[in-house]
Amino acid sequence: MEDRTDPVEIIARVGGTDPQRALEVWAHLAIRAGWNVTPVADAGPPSAPTECGVVEVEGLRYRVHVGPRVRHLLMEVVDGQMTQRAILNAAAWAEPEVSPQSAPTFLEG
Repeated sequence: MEDRTDPVEIIARVGGTDPQRALEVWAHLAIRAGWNVTPVADAGPPSAPTECGVVEVEGLRYRVHVGPRVRHLLMEVVDGQMTQRAILNAAAWAEPEVSPQSAPTFLEG
């Protein structure tokens, strides 16, 4: 059984939508979790507007995304009263590239 947090479970609160920063923060957290992370330069065009890069994590590729993903408590004054409400804030996350090589039991003919 693996003791490290799986890469798909790593959610990086990035505080903004800069794709390069999101990729760096996610990779930093994955490395801190014990994974060897390598950026992939020739990954082709993004698969989604939220995609900010592709990394290889010990033999599997992951597409890192940034977008509204984590809860944040917003404090604001409405009609002279301090109120709070939950909103979504920016985070980076990774989704695996699923292929016959990476998931043979799911993609067999």
